[in-house]
Amino acid sequence: MPVSKIAQDLGGMTDNEAERYLSTLINEGFLRAEIEAPTGGRPSIVRFLHDVDQGMDVISEGKLHQQLLSQANRIRTLDKHVAVADYRLAVTKEYAEYERKARKAKQEQKDAGEAGEGNDNSSLPPGAGSDDEESMMVDAS
Repeated sequence: MPVSKIAQDLGGMTDNEAERYLSTLINEGFLRAEIEAPTGGRPSIVRFLHDVDQGMDVISEGKLHQQLLSQANRIRTLDKHVAVADYRLAVTKEYAEYERKARKAKQEQKDAGEAGEGNDNSSLPPGAGSDDEESMMVDAS
């Protein structure tokens, strides 16, 4: 492709500016091409190189399509795993929040009892105010 055509496509650059820009892209590895110097009144030409030079094989369209379908299936499988993990994390967060609120309520009840008329637990049902409830919840899970 002539450098002059690329210069026009880049927004009206001069040929020299476009050639310097292309050289920079080539040197930094963003563009696989080479610039042929002008000969006999012909403009500079950019020759784009194939990835075969890099050791990559040219893949047929059918094989490429097959690889894309395979990758899409892998992505769907990974998406399912992420959804399950996300659900588990949400459930874990809800349980942790429930536990935090239960402990806070239990502590407030304990503090209110201590500030009141002493530690008279005779009005509480058996097992209330003990840590047995918490250990039963842990055992159930």
